Formats: sequence, C-alpha cells, structure tokens
Amino acid sequence: MQIYAAMKNNNKKSCIVNIVCIVLPLIIGGLIYVFSDNSSFIRLMFSKLILYSFPKSELSNFCRNYLCDMLWGFSLMSAVDLVNIGLKKHILISAFVSICFLIFVELFQLFNAFSGVFDLFDILYEILAVLIAGIILLFFQGGT
Repeated sequence: MQIYAAMKNNNKKSCIVNIVCIVLPLIIGGLIYVFSDNSSFIRLMFSKLILYSFPKSELSNFCRNYLCDMLWGFSLMSAVDLVNIGLKKHILISAFVSICFLIFVELFQLFNAFSGVFDLFDILYEILAVLIAGIILLFFQGGT
C-alpha cells in the first residue's frame, strides 16, 4: 500500500532506486556464490568453455565469506525501506528493523536453528552494509 502511495506521490525515483538496490546486490552476490564454489555446475561448465579460473586468495575468501553477506544486508535494508517509504524517518526505521533481523538470523545460526555458521564479523559487515545502504538511499531520496 505504501509503495503504491509513494509511486503516486511522485516518489517514483525513490522506489526505482530502492528496487535497483534490492535486485542488483542479490544478482552480484549470487554470481559470487556461483563462481566461487568449486562444485558449482555453472562454474564447472563456464571454466570448461572459457578456461576461466577464480583464483583462491584472501580477496576471493573475503568476497565469498563477507561481501555476499554485505550485499544481502544492503539488499535487505533497501527492501525494508521500500516497504516503509511513506513513513517519516523511514530510513532510521528501516535500518533498525534490518539490523535486528540480521542479528537474529546470525543468532539462529549460532543455535543451529538456521543452516550456516555464526560469525561475529558477519554481523559487523552486515551492519556496515545497512548503514551504507541507508546513506545511499538518503542521498537519492533527498534526505528523508
């Protein structure tokens, strides 16, 4: 409902920015997972066709382990903000909701309620990504 109201109230630019900030990080993160996983069918086919090799390094480990989490946090913040776009202080509300959700997901991993490995650095990088997304959204939405 609020998304429709935002689009109707000439906030189309804000909604489009949010949608791009949701979709693009998910695509990039998905590609990182696909091409950094040695057992991935797509990676195996791609490497056979083009002889491409994603070298193992600290950078590739960072991308696989933390950058994907950052992209997920960035996308989550953008999605939550898109839902809250009609509210006053929607960036702050969205950041708070996103950070709480990300912390709960990591805690669920700690207690084996979700698959994955609990990592304090995941939380820190995801919070950083939420803050970066908030700054970018503030810039494009005119400081609301």
